[in-house]
Amino acid sequence: MKEQRSFNPFVELFETSTFPHARTLRTSLWQKFVDAFYVISGFTNTRKHHGLLDYATLFIPRVFSGILKSMGSIKTDSVAAIPALVLVLIHKTVIKPLRALTAGLLVFLASPVILLTHLVSRFVDSSRVAFC
Repeated sequence: MKEQRSFNPFVELFETSTFPHARTLRTSLWQKFVDAFYVISGFTNTRKHHGLLDYATLFIPRVFSGILKSMGSIKTDSVAAIPALVLVLIHKTVIKPLRALTAGLLVFLASPVILLTHLVSRFVDSSRVAFC
């Protein structure tokens, strides 16, 4: 069965509907930066989802990637293999690194918000432990 792609870029941040902020309270600062990168870029190893960059670029890179995946059945000795190889090289050497660089820059620009979120979560977590 094929895994469904989620249109919610924040799908990995909410682990349960009962405790939606549990991940924010228990993760480290580094994990918050990684989560922000995944939300912006859509790159992840665990679950397929679209990132905020997909919405900003009107899903053009995702459509391009889907076309390349569908071209995977082209035989290597055919004439169509050369344009397919050029498209794959452009995708792997230009589009993906540019997407990762853009997401990294946006995470850097969002770092004050991420730091503030981390400080608030540490304060809430420490106050929760003090009252228990």
